[in-house]
Amino acid sequence: MRKALLAGTVALAAAGLTLTGSPAEATSVTFSLTGGSLAVTQPSATATLTGGGIAGLAGTALTGALGSTTVNDTRGGITGWTSTIAQTTALSNGTTTIPVGNTKAWVAGAIVPTGVAVVTSGTYVSQATGLALTGSAQNFVTATAVVGVNSASFDPQIAVTIPSDATAGTYSGVITQTVS
Repeated sequence: MRKALLAGTVALAAAGLTLTGSPAEATSVTFSLTGGSLAVTQPSATATLTGGGIAGLAGTALTGALGSTTVNDTRGGITGWTSTIAQTTALSNGTTTIPVGNTKAWVAGAIVPTGVAVVTSGTYVSQATGLALTGSAQNFVTATAVVGVNSASFDPQIAVTIPSDATAGTYSGVITQTVS
C-alpha cells in the first residue's frame, strides 16, 4: 500500500509541475497583400463587318465580332466590376452618317470567368435582345459575388442596321469598352 501511495504522490507532483508552467506560447503573425488593377483588353483595334450591295442591304443589319474581350481584376477584393460599351463616334463614309442608335451589341456564347465571380451580360445575348448603343457608356457585362482575383472573357458582337438613305462607300466609327 505504501508503494501505491508513493506512486500516486509522484503522479500528482508530475501533473502539478505541468500545470504550473505556461501551457502555450503565442506568436502574432502579420503580413500585407497589395491589390492590383482592374483592366479591359481587346485583341484587335479594328473590327470589319462584311458588306455588300447597297440595294440589297438597306433596312437590314450587318453583323460582326468586336473580338474577344478580357477583364482582369487583380484588386484582390470583394467589389464587383462593370464593363461598359458605347459607340463614341457615328459610322460615316464621309458623305453619309449612320446614326449611333442603329448599332446593337450583345455577347455571343458563354462568358468564361476564372476565380470567384458571377459574370453575366444580362439580357444582351442575341441580336434581338442586344443593347442599342448610344454615345454614352452603358452597362454591358457585370461581375458580382467577387472574392479575390478574377477575370472573364467574352465575345461582343455588333449589328448595324443600314438606313435606306445610306450611300455607297466604306464606313468607319468607334466603339469603346471600359471597365470600372
